Amino acid sequence: MRAMTIADVEAVLALEQSVQPYPWTRGNFCDALASGYLCYVDEQAGLLRGYAVWMPGVDEAELLNIAVAGAEQRKGVGRRLLAAMRELGAARDWARVFLEVRAGNTPAIA
Repeated sequence: MRAMTIADVEAVLALEQSVQPYPWTRGNFCDALASGYLCYVDEQAGLLRGYAVWMPGVDEAELLNIAVAGAEQRKGVGRRLLAAMRELGAARDWARVFLEVRAGNTPAIA
């Protein structure tokens, strides 16, 4: 797990487009990085397995986007991304974290 950089955007965008029905654009990811949002990637042996983008506030944060590559789903990648953010939240004294999930996003709800 590491912080996302601008060099990761093309791979992140490809993953996003492969799994999201309403994908973010390159501009969305670049804006998130430029705005200081907490953007993290999970990779193994150079393979991007997942990413998460959080918008921090004073005492809370909102998970704006999270995705896991199709072949890596159900292997704990999303859980690790969320755990990393929980640790950051504890260090920043976040009182709460928000997550909105589309009703039709069955994999996320499961």
